[in-house]
Amino acid sequence: MALTTGTMDQGFHPRGIKTSSAVCVLPLDHPLKDANIIDLKLLKGDRVLSLSDNEEMTMRIKAHLANCKASDDLVTETNSSLTICALVAAGNGIAIVNPYVAHIFAGQPRIKELAPAINIPMQMALPAHTAPSLLTNYFIEIMLAHLERP
Repeated sequence: MALTTGTMDQGFHPRGIKTSSAVCVLPLDHPLKDANIIDLKLLKGDRVLSLSDNEEMTMRIKAHLANCKASDDLVTETNSSLTICALVAAGNGIAIVNPYVAHIFAGQPRIKELAPAINIPMQMALPAHTAPSLLTNYFIEIMLAHLERP
């Protein structure tokens, strides 16, 4: 089983399980650190770290930044949101990431709500050629119950 906010290979059966809003992660000393909500227009001129250009999330972020007339010049492309959050925590820029990864770093970079919201669908995917085990089914049951909590 895999959890992803991106696209899956053809060998998997994806199932949408939850949609959340992306968050903005800022270094602890960023000028916007005390704002409750980060308006995308305020990011003009900021160094925005991102996933690679072919990621759906990056395309969505670029479109929102362009609509808000904010900087759509994303730098330091990587394939890992964990790496992006670590770079932000070290003071190398800001980022817009899915909330699940951002909360792993709670307290290191500041995690802020974005306006306008950028929806991030989460999918669960199982291999198309293999039946899930009892343990996998139990894990899925627990995970889905956890995601339903407010």
